[in-house]
Amino acid sequence: MIGIAGATGAEMKTLLSEIQAEDVYSIGGFEFIKGKLFGKEVIASRCGIGKVSTATCCQTMILNFAPELIFNIGAAGALKEGLSVGDIVLVNSVVQYDVDTTAHGDPLGMVSGINKIFFDCCINDDFKQKLTDHCIHWVEGKDATADAFCSDKKVKDMLISHFGCTSVEMELGAMAHICYLNNTPCEAVKIISDTADENSKDDYTKYTQIVGDRVMEILKIRLSVF
Repeated sequence: MIGIAGATGAEMKTLLSEIQAEDVYSIGGFEFIKGKLFGKEVIASRCGIGKVSTATCCQTMILNFAPELIFNIGAAGALKEGLSVGDIVLVNSVVQYDVDTTAHGDPLGMVSGINKIFFDCCINDDFKQKLTDHCIHWVEGKDATADAFCSDKKVKDMLISHFGCTSVEMELGAMAHICYLNNTPCEAVKIISDTADENSKDDYTKYTQIVGDRVMEILKIRLSVF
C-alpha cells in the first residue's frame, strides 16, 4: 500500500474524490481514505499546512497503516532559474532551513540528536522516463522546508547559495524526517506555483488550480510504474 499526503484542499480535493474508497478513518484529527487509485492500493490524507501538522499526520499514517512508501505531492516555490508554473521538481533531499542551533556551533539546518541536515528522498527512474515521454518538464533537486511561506528574495537567495536548493515549501522536511525515523521510504514531487519572492503570494493564489489539476496528472503517471 502506498501512502499519499498533501497539504491543502486545492492539492488534494480531486485526488481524494477520485479514490475508490474502501474505508475512511478519522484518527488524531486527520481523515485517512483507504482504497484504490488508478488500480493501486493507497492510503491518502490531507496533512494540512506546516511541519507539525505534516509530521503528526505522517507518523499516524505509518503507525496505523504501515505504507511501503509515503508519496508527497504539492505546490512549491521555484528557486532554480528556468522553472515555470506547472513544472516538476523531483526531490532527492530536503532541509528544514528554520532549524537553527548555530548559536551552539551547529550548521544551519542540522537536526540535533540525529545530526542530519538533509533527509534523503527516493526517485524512481521509470517515473522520470514516463514524465519525459509525456513531455512534462522536470528537474531533480534539493528542497527547502520551513514554517513560513517564502516571499522574501533574501531568503530565496540564501537557500540557493547556502543549501543549493531548487524548490521551497512548508511540509516535506517534516515528512522526510518522520519517514527517516520510521525507516519508511519517502518520495516527493513538487509542482511549481510561484517564484518564492515578493510576487509569491499573488502567483500562488493565481495558479493554485493549475497545481491541483497537475496533481492528478502526475499521480496517474507515478502509479503506473509502482
